[in-house]
Parts: sequence; structure tokens; C-alpha cells
Amino acid sequence: MSPAKSEGAVDERSARAKLAALHRLRSAGCPSNSACPRGTSLPPGYQQGSHNLTLQRRPSRERRDDFGSENRARETAARRQRKVKNGMKIGGIDYGVESPWEIDVPDDAIIVENTAESRISPALTDVPQAIREAIRNPLGARPLADQVNSSSKVALILNDWMGISVHAVPIVLEELRAAGVAERNVRMVIAGGLHPKVSREQLYLSKVGQDINPPYPSPYHILPPDVIDRFWPSGFASSRIRPHDAADREHLVELGVTELGDLVEMNDCVVECDVLVYMSGWTGLPSIWGGYLGGGQGVTVGIGSDRSIMTHHSYRVHEHPDSMASDVHKQKFMKHKEAVAAFVEQATGKKVFYIEGSLNARGEFAQVVAGDGAAIRQPIFELADGEKIVDVPEPVDIFVSGAAQWGIFYDTCNNPLMSLVQINSRIREYVGGQPPLRRGGVAILVTPCDGTIDERWRTSDREMMQLFNRLGHDPAKLEPYEEEYLNRQDLIDKYRFSNGAHPLHPFPVFYENSFILDQASTIIFAGARDIEGTQLVGARAAATWEDAWNLATKVVGKDPSVMVTPKVGFRTPLLWKVND
Repeated sequence: MSPAKSEGAVDERSARAKLAALHRLRSAGCPSNSACPRGTSLPPGYQQGSHNLTLQRRPSRERRDDFGSENRARETAARRQRKVKNGMKIGGIDYGVESPWEIDVPDDAIIVENTAESRISPALTDVPQAIREAIRNPLGARPLADQVNSSSKVALILNDWMGISVHAVPIVLEELRAAGVAERNVRMVIAGGLHPKVSREQLYLSKVGQDINPPYPSPYHILPPDVIDRFWPSGFASSRIRPHDAADREHLVELGVTELGDLVEMNDCVVECDVLVYMSGWTGLPSIWGGYLGGGQGVTVGIGSDRSIMTHHSYRVHEHPDSMASDVHKQKFMKHKEAVAAFVEQATGKKVFYIEGSLNARGEFAQVVAGDGAAIRQPIFELADGEKIVDVPEPVDIFVSGAAQWGIFYDTCNNPLMSLVQINSRIREYVGGQPPLRRGGVAILVTPCDGTIDERWRTSDREMMQLFNRLGHDPAKLEPYEEEYLNRQDLIDKYRFSNGAHPLHPFPVFYENSFILDQASTIIFAGARDIEGTQLVGARAAATWEDAWNLATKVVGKDPSVMVTPKVGFRTPLLWKVND
């Protein structure tokens, strides 16, 4: 079946364009009690609060023919035999910013739209007040005001694409001012790791946020306008807000190597400043890398050097068996990040003061914690575990999801690599002994993927996709090329001076996709317009749902078990727990 064209499709496209980025990390929406931006109505049939169903198997329903013609009835019966044996229709399958698809799946398919409404933590009614209380009553640390004096130099380190900083920075500046710290002794570092550097314009509203255009303030607004004007009054040389540069050897400091073997090389603010305050804001969201985002280890990636990041974002760490499941309490990759963060504190003799805002499954701030990195983890993880882990009865033969436009904040789903990341993350984000897709099953992503790549933003994706294809779609074979791309001066200059991603960034992105390339026997992009790009990343393109279904059942056989996750653009990511 082709994409459904229901009444109100134009309004639906507009609404989905504003809501599409609510999925990944880059997934938090407005901090109000509404899941969609002010002035935006939900698409037809998507009533607020009705899309948070728990996992269920849909009951069978009686089928009937609505055609008056006997010939048309016979044609319809034949089509049913070609498609699903034979089932129900499921709508709301994300297709970028375009109208969602409606697909046919078996009657006993597992359908998961969101966690149960009763499990979702309520939104904070006053985020600024929650921040003020948290920094005055921190966990495992003294109040921020007690850690500074009139001569203190302070670094405020902020998440780059979204976070709690738009609320937190004014309050922190007030606290510092009251404690005698002059504003000239405060500098801000935008913690982007290998991400494209944030421009001045994007401090008002991040690149992802500009597609959604949420009301101010939201997690996509990085800083208030008056703060930007004070700290970046004119040209870039006047700015005391500097994006972290992971390739700037003159402003990086090597601190040593952790017991796990990771190089610790950081932005020099960790030694030049007396107090370090790190502000996160997508805390508690399941991560494509495993575990949860946030949790008192943001400095590890946010202000690490390119060489440092690639030690713990390496193939051998990402794809280690103990890194595979996303159990934050014991996952190997999380342990690497925590070890680096702890090493920074040990080497410098300074405890990082973390301020983190936890997001609930609707993308609302539900909790603010502050203080020592290790101390804040328990309440963060407890809140996330309580609402984001969803039971699944068994691994399935076919896993189906749609592609949100900004389902991965690195680029839109039109980029073939980002479509691959989306289907990988939907399945890899699990806890327990097994993922929701059985080994050798089929993964289907409904995606408009047309091959468009913002090449100023994603400087090396296209040539990396071509290299990946030449290497037989084996991410491990990319590892010998890391040092070459670390020293590709043409691409490094685009990262440092033209707001492009670091040329090494696609490497860990490909590494973490090893999971889906190994777990699934076939990956299908249904509705993809770029056949060549789809093939470059190891997937197969299918023009329609019928084509995708027929291809999938040829692989896994008739009467497959199926799991479908509609409306992913309306929620934050979830973690699957498959029953043993």
C-alpha cells in the first residue's frame, strides 16, 4: 500500500514538520504540558494523550469487501494474498515531514506507540525554580555559591543542540553574582564533541529547533537573547561563548590515560578555570550508543579532543558484547565514559558541578538534579527506568518503524546514513538478554530517504558511505582509516571554521550500526527515493509497503511475527525488554 492521503493531509504535514524532531536525542519537545508547539494542532486522529498506548497485541477484526463489483472484489482478494495474511491497517507510520503511511500487518502484530500514560512522570510546573532548588541543595557536593569567591574563574559548559541551559544559565549567573563573581570571569563553552560547531544564530534556536520553531523557552533554545548579547556582543573575536574545538591542539590539554585505556585530552577550560559547571538537558533519554544520555559524564564527549573521543567511541568498545544491550547500570561503553569523567576530576583536582534536566517520555522536563556526577546518577536512572523500559513478549521476525525527520539529530532521514541509524537505534535500544528482532530477521524503516545530505553540515558522510560500500559494508574495516581522516586538513578546516561535522564523526556512527547489520539478515528502506544511497549503507530500497512486505516474507517465510512502532516522532525513545 502506498502512503495514505487522508483528509487534512496539508495540515498534517505542517504539524508533523514541527513535531518531527521529538524523537532522538536529540528528541525533547516543549517544556510545557503539551507535547506539541503552541499554535500547532495535532494531526487528524492524533488526540493529545491518546498516543501513549502500552504494548499490546491488536485483536482480530472481521474483514469485509466494500466493492460493489464482483471483479473488483476478486482483484482485492488477490491483492490480499500478495500482501499480508491478512490483517489490520496501522496508521501513523512516520515518513519524514510527509504524510504518515498506513500499512497492513498481521492481526497478531505487536504494536507499541508509547509507554503507559500512568508511568510517565509529570512535567515540572516551574523549571527555573526547580533549577534554583537543585543548585542550592546539590547531591554529593556543596552548593554552587559556596564553591566560589570574588576571584574565581568559572566555565559554564553547555550542551550544543538542546538542553536545560536556556533556563539554567540566568539562574547560575545570579548565584555567581551574589557570591561575588564578576561576569567578566565567566566564560561559556558549547560542548559539541565532534558535532558541527554551533553558530551565534543557533544559540538562540538550534538547527534542529529551527525546523520545529517551538515557543520560547524550549530545550532547543540554548541561551536567552540577553545573555547572548552580553557574552557575544559583536564579532566572533568579542565572544566569551566559544564552541568547543576538538581539533584545536593549542587549546587542548592531555591529562593521561584511564585504567580502561582511554586517552583523556580535554578543552583547556578544565585547567584554566577554578570551577566547572556542566549543564545537560536530554538526560535520561535512551541513547543510540547504549545506556542513557546524561548522568554526570558529559565532559567525556562534550569537551573531549578528537583523539580522546575516538578511544572510547572505537569499534572495539562500541561492539564489545558487554556494550550491546543498553543497561545503563552495567554497560561497558557507559563505564568507559564514567571513567573518563572521573579521571578529569582526579587529574585536575576539581569536581565538575553538574546540572541536569531529565526528560519524560513526552519530552517534558520532569526532574532537575545538580551536584556530583556519580551522586546524581541514581535519581536520573530511576526516573528513566520507571517509564522508558517497555516489555516485549518475544523477539519477532520483522520489526517495522517509521523515520522521523530529525529522528537522529546529526542530519535528517533523507541522509541514507541517518536512516540506517534510525532503524538501528529503534532495535538496539534494549535491556536484558536479547533485542526485539530475532537474529536473521528483517528490519523495515519507512523513510522518504532521497539522498540529500547537507554537505556543509555533514562534510564527510558521502565519501564515507562510498568507502563503507567498497569495504563490503563491514564497519570494522573502517578502523584503519581513522588516522587518515584525523589528518584530512581539508575536512578538518571545514569542521573548525565552517560549522561542519568533524570528519571522524561518521566512524562511530558506522560502528554502532554494526549491530543492525549483524542482527538483521535484510534491512529494507520502504519508500526510499535514493536507491543507490540506500545500497551504499547496506540496505535495500522498496518503493511501496507491498514491495517491502513481499521482500521481507521471502526472507523469513509466511506468517511472520511482527512488531510495529508508530508515531515515533511524538515521543522520546524507549528501551525494549524482551521476555526470556
